[in-house]
Amino acid sequence: MVMLSFLVVAAAVVAPALCNPLRQDPPRYRCNDDYVLLEETCFRVMNRSGTWFEGQDACNEEGATLATISSDFQQDALAEILTDSVWIGYNDLKDDHTYGWADGNDNNYTRWDDGEPNNSGAILWIFGDREDCVEMRKKKGYRWNDEQCDETRGFLCSTPAELITTTTTTTTTTTTPAPECEEDWTMFEMSCYQVSEDEATWEDAKGLCENDGAFLASITTEDEQNFVAGELGLYDWLTHTHTHTHTHTHTHTHTHTHTHTA
Repeated sequence: MVMLSFLVVAAAVVAPALCNPLRQDPPRYRCNDDYVLLEETCFRVMNRSGTWFEGQDACNEEGATLATISSDFQQDALAEILTDSVWIGYNDLKDDHTYGWADGNDNNYTRWDDGEPNNSGAILWIFGDREDCVEMRKKKGYRWNDEQCDETRGFLCSTPAELITTTTTTTTTTTTPAPECEEDWTMFEMSCYQVSEDEATWEDAKGLCENDGAFLASITTEDEQNFVAGELGLYDWLTHTHTHTHTHTHTHTHTHTHTHTA
């Protein structure tokens, strides 16, 4: 019985990769006409003036309140817009010697002028004029000053900006990397080849290949024949039997033949 080494072929490994590029856009906001968007808040300088309470009523009519300011950015931007002193929503009207915002916001940002507030929690609470309301004072560079609420000032209103909702599209892209073979296998035209160091009959070689998830090499083109001949040698067991009938082990047929003497 003739014992020869044999040539094994298996499909190259091709693993698809799934990529999910997610782009996170910053949130976007918008304001009604006549309002200016600063960060997440809309501001409007009213063309009216009056007491703090009249200002609050005027802002409420627009669905807003006297302004809540929450950052240096907003304060500095408003100082550039304003042309005169205005009431804002900060006040000490609860008689508990603490300030809060007219809209109930709990942010603790302030921009008091030097020495301010100077009438909250002092002896003037009992014997002097109470300054329970807060203005952005023009002659102080629009820094804050506590003032009597019945003084006349302009009105600065604010309301939370409307968040613009958008539909987020997630792009899913499937990419196919270059095929590859396992170690000790050789690539040719999307197939992997290996010459076994063991010797076996054709039937045994076929079984050994199948046990490894492969099969005896099937030569279907002249290029493949040249590759096998040049790289792996002429005298290996292929999927043709060592008879003159050259019966192919696969169900498909092909016209390529190549004879050799064993």
